[in-house]
Amino acid sequence: MERVPKSVFTKEFKEEAVKMVTEGQLTIPEIGRRLSIPKLTLAHWVKIAKEGTLNTNRKQRPVIGEEMELTRLKRETTNPWYLSGHNPCHHLRRWSLTME
Repeated sequence: MERVPKSVFTKEFKEEAVKMVTEGQLTIPEIGRRLSIPKLTLAHWVKIAKEGTLNTNRKQRPVIGEEMELTRLKRETTNPWYLSGHNPCHHLRRWSLTME
């Protein structure tokens, strides 16, 4: 099963959605259906808007070199191609040569 990518909404979209809830006559589930967003997401936006933190962007900390190296090593040690000593690029090159 493939993983569905996480949706990213603009600040303006979130503000307008919250405004529809706070000023409109419609319920959160109805607005969620109309905007094609989960009702729990919309309810969360309304909650944090009331706290005044809707527009604050959470910045991720930069990845340091050691973390990058650790990730690379984990990938290599769990990838069957690396464990068997094969180079996946070698097989792709051989396949492309037979296709010519």
